[in-house]
Amino acid sequence: MTAETTIPADTAATTLRAGLKQPRQERSEATLKAMLAAGRTLINEAGSLTGFSLADLVRAASTSVGAFYARFPDKETFCALVLEDTLAELRAELDYSLATDPTWNAGPAAAICGRIVGFYVGLFRRHRGLFAAYMRHSPAQNPLWQPIREANRRILDAMVPRLASHVAAGRFTGPDNETRIAVQLVISALTSIVLHAPSGLALDDPRLEQRLTAMLYCYLSSPAAGDA
Repeated sequence: MTAETTIPADTAATTLRAGLKQPRQERSEATLKAMLAAGRTLINEAGSLTGFSLADLVRAASTSVGAFYARFPDKETFCALVLEDTLAELRAELDYSLATDPTWNAGPAAAICGRIVGFYVGLFRRHRGLFAAYMRHSPAQNPLWQPIREANRRILDAMVPRLASHVAAGRFTGPDNETRIAVQLVISALTSIVLHAPSGLALDDPRLEQRLTAMLYCYLSSPAAGDA
């Protein structure tokens, strides 16, 4: 994916919806929601954007091919909106956690590391097939597939300052940047698990969250190699 064609996570669904035919009644909106929910399930199960047919989709959503084409010009646009709605939901979950869980601001650092790792492990577990599908599709460089990077940047913008403020004074010249790098390492590890299933790591391993939290905290609390 390239940074040049990203779509902001909190406006992407609105951007895509604006280009679609809008529902004329509540029943039509309910049909759209049913299609998006069915699409998310099918993509998650297939781990691919091409692993399900339009017939599978309309059957799962209890609707018709005609209802689909009344709203979407093609399957690609539909899949893009599924992603946008998923990302918007994830950001809403994070915003709620940030607003209601005092740990995000009060710390300690180890607990914030746990919150960050828990957020990412949870979303990869719930949406492993969906994220794998879009990441595998990314070489197409279609701007409709770019929102994952931008959504993650915005999530990091919300998380990182809360953890960086608890990093020991003088530990890094730029604690925000170093913290961002450390969290990206966690995300990279989870991405590798989803795409490649490396030996010794499993997304459903009950120890995974604890191991990644320890890795993140250790990186941010241990002396740098040049500090010893």
